[in-house]
Amino acid sequence: MSILYQNEHAGCFNNDRSEKPQIEVKKIVKGDTGILSLKDNEIVFITEGRISFVANDSSGCEGIKGQILFLPAGANYSFEALAHSTITIFRFYESIKLCDNFDLEKLYEKKALTNGYRVRTARFGTLDINAHLWHYLDGLNDLISKGMRCRNFFKIKIKELLLILRSFYTKEELHDFFSPILSDDTVFSEYVRLSWKNFRTVTEVANSMHMTHKQFYNKFIAIFGKKPQRWMNEGRARIIHNEIISTRKQFKLIAAENGFASDTHFTRFCKKELGKTPTEVRYGKKQVEENVK
Repeated sequence: MSILYQNEHAGCFNNDRSEKPQIEVKKIVKGDTGILSLKDNEIVFITEGRISFVANDSSGCEGIKGQILFLPAGANYSFEALAHSTITIFRFYESIKLCDNFDLEKLYEKKALTNGYRVRTARFGTLDINAHLWHYLDGLNDLISKGMRCRNFFKIKIKELLLILRSFYTKEELHDFFSPILSDDTVFSEYVRLSWKNFRTVTEVANSMHMTHKQFYNKFIAIFGKKPQRWMNEGRARIIHNEIISTRKQFKLIAAENGFASDTHFTRFCKKELGKTPTEVRYGKKQVEENVK
């Protein structure tokens, strides 16, 4: 049975026609490869096949049918389909909250950690799809295949997903799954992860959180283990590198989208953080030198 009144749904402002909807079902052919630069946290369900993921820090994970992967925002990932695969992707535009009465921070509490939880710093979180989630996914994927792309529907289904995770997985399992983003102040760390790209300077980020520069600086180092400007520069460099090598965008557009006031500033940043000019990153230094001759 198809969706009734399809033209009305297609013309609704809540119909998600974006290239990356909040929930997406994708089929990937064996041998396909690509690069992901995540601006939001993603949960990926592998319902068919086998896919290899490698993060920018060289850590890797091979997901197979029946597994769930948690991919945190702020990193680049390369992937390769090792078999014909089908995945369902959930994109989280806001901080993840399992339910109204259970924030992720509760998984990090020292009391819980001393009761047998494993402290991890892995780039990937993994879970097995249980019977409840298979049932949930079957219904969801069927509706999406029939053209359901309503943003309100996606919000409801994401809330349902989180409630299923909260209800049918142990806190130990959820701790390990979400461990890449857990801290003793997940609200702070997730705000930074999801919002830092909207600001040019550390002071602007601090002001947006109603903190002094010193307060923000000290909390940032305690959680991320790096100076905030260095962390932001590394994150911006990863995004820029991915856009240069995996898109055909003009350098002026990439510079503008990443907050650079001029081509000169953009080129100087690339040389400092990537070791090459934008042209050398895209085409290779040797080819650029040959074209100059």
